[in-house]
Amino acid sequence: MADTSSSASDIRKYLRVFPILGLLFYYIGGLIASLGAADLVLFLVQVILLSAVLLLGLGLMRKEIVIAGALILVLFSIGLPAYLLVMGTLSLGAGTLGQGIMVFAVVFHMLTVWVWSKE
Repeated sequence: MADTSSSASDIRKYLRVFPILGLLFYYIGGLIASLGAADLVLFLVQVILLSAVLLLGLGLMRKEIVIAGALILVLFSIGLPAYLLVMGTLSLGAGTLGQGIMVFAVVFHMLTVWVWSKE
């Protein structure tokens, strides 16, 4: 029984670590990707607004809101690079590097969903 409480306390210490690392890579990737965006301000506002749900959930420490925010960021982070790959218009440059970093942030968003679902 002590082993179960030990693993639960190990998971609890990552409740804020994974979301914050995911947001860090998401913001860095978004800033770099915005260099290749046609409308810079619209893209940056979109990046900030989509992360608001996750930030609100972390502030309130609400499981449902954090998981919903992480899933929204997963869909947005993967959506644009996947669309560009399918259309065959993915070119090398700052935008591609930023999108790659945003896709890397998906790992932390998925870890966020996993850790918060265990809570």
